Amino acid sequence: RDGIGSLINSTEGVLFAEWKPKISSDYSFFSISNGTLDELVTIGKANDTTNMFVGVRTGGGYEILHNTSSHDLTIFNKVAVKWKSGDMAVWVNGVEVLTSTSTSLPTGMNKLSFEFASGGTFPFYGEIRQLQVYNTALTDEQLLQLTGESGTDFYESYAEMAAALTYTIQ
Repeated sequence: RDGIGSLINSTEGVLFAEWKPKISSDYSFFSISNGTLDELVTIGKANDTTNMFVGVRTGGGYEILHNTSSHDLTIFNKVAVKWKSGDMAVWVNGVEVLTSTSTSLPTGMNKLSFEFASGGTFPFYGEIRQLQVYNTALTDEQLLQLTGESGTDFYESYAEMAAALTYTIQ
């Protein structure tokens, strides 16, 4: 989706999704980007059937990359990618699985795409229960609650989380 640049912050933020890809040999991604392959935050599945692929890309290279088969892609996973200068992280199902202290950040991000980046590269195939973009970097506690399991670290609804974190729902 174009025209949402005011809702995306290139200097810090979080891309969160509860998602499950279609299991096939196809790549399957969704991203926020500047419309190119060089500056983006992405979540998806590699071209094999088992690798979750989560990353922050700047200047054509990855500042943080979680590419692993250690997650069950046949079920819904809650994944959050946080970017902020010196504080990047990937959270999957209530666990921080990767961190980086990189200070390089993507620039000009203003598009949400159900593909690797705008232009039809590696479209998303699968299901998404929730997709949220935050224009500030959330704390570890907030990311735990956002990606965690019901009854332990999980808010029962977005409204409950917004109230607890004093966010305004618009």
